[in-house]
Amino acid sequence: MRKKNDAYYTISKVAAGCVNALAPYIPWAPITYGLEPSCGGLSFVYAMREYARNKPDGPVVMQGVDLYETSRYAPDKGEGDYFAFDYFSSNFLSFRVMPHINFAIGNPPYAEAKEHLMHLFSQVTWPNFAAGFLLRAGFRHSLKRKWFLDHYPCYALKAIRRRPSFTGDGKTDASEYDFIIWKKQDDVWLGNEHLTWID
Repeated sequence: MRKKNDAYYTISKVAAGCVNALAPYIPWAPITYGLEPSCGGLSFVYAMREYARNKPDGPVVMQGVDLYETSRYAPDKGEGDYFAFDYFSSNFLSFRVMPHINFAIGNPPYAEAKEHLMHLFSQVTWPNFAAGFLLRAGFRHSLKRKWFLDHYPCYALKAIRRRPSFTGDGKTDASEYDFIIWKKQDDVWLGNEHLTWID
């Protein structure tokens, strides 16, 4: 049964694995700007905050966007030195993405995943950018998404070995999941799909 609002939140362990998988591709800067579209339970925001805590080369500033504020952000003592977060209550498909964004990460609603990614990628004007999204493995196997994947080719594919649960009770659905990474370098979307695994 589909949940109301297509809301299936990612558990913290999976989000942390995804952040660690994306980190080598992010064009880190003295201040690195990130975005989680459809941030819902904030699991990717918290996972990035933990990563930023031990990152030596400058703070991370993140925005989170969701139509329904399901989780209120809980600041961590002293995080202002290495992390900052702003929440925006909005449908992401009408949200204006900040032009100087360095990375994006998350788990978009499956029914509108392609639309969310197209909305994001079409607004990224920064020449160097990386994005990673948790998606059903079937996302790459559809003629409906051919134009999108031809124009925004996958750079790296991280297959999730253990089927993740999004229901809070440990149960899983019948789908396999991938963490797909896109990389933009010098204004060119790079297509060089590398397959590895996330345990």
